[in-house]
Amino acid sequence: MTSAAIIAICIGVGYLVYFGLALLCRDAVRKFLDGFPRSSVAGKIFAAIALAWFIYVLHETNFGRFEQLRYLVYVIVAVGYYCLIKHLNELLAVRALGGIFILAGAPILDAIRWHESSWRLCITILMYLLIVKGMVLVVSPYRFRHGVDWMYGVAMREKVFTFSSGALGALFAVIGLIVL
Repeated sequence: MTSAAIIAICIGVGYLVYFGLALLCRDAVRKFLDGFPRSSVAGKIFAAIALAWFIYVLHETNFGRFEQLRYLVYVIVAVGYYCLIKHLNELLAVRALGGIFILAGAPILDAIRWHESSWRLCITILMYLLIVKGMVLVVSPYRFRHGVDWMYGVAMREKVFTFSSGALGALFAVIGLIVL
């Protein structure tokens, strides 16, 4: 199984899990999505994941003539994490989730870049949309709440989003299992 197939299956399973939870536990999902932006625990966890991933990316980067200052970057990131959780805890969970979305795009796009199937473009498009969504969440995290309110504002709209996420999850799972 190729890395592109594994990525497609993971994306499909993620969408199917959301579909199942939204279908079976509608009120619990809505309550979770309403409380997520202000959750300090989720903010600290997602910020730690995003900064650890950022440190890994920096570790793999060639600093060139500034290589002797590499240790300083690790110190700055550690101090930055403390400052984030101490002084920028307002909507930190959404901002950190946006950062993870931005960071997730690069390895996934690298993994599927040279796959010969044209179905890889579905994953490519989804990843670029995810990166743009991450940028929006980092810059304006209040849009997360507006999006949740808009999606759950009308019952028919909620059903359309729920079932379209299920269909998208099934499509990506089939792409991963059969095509890639």
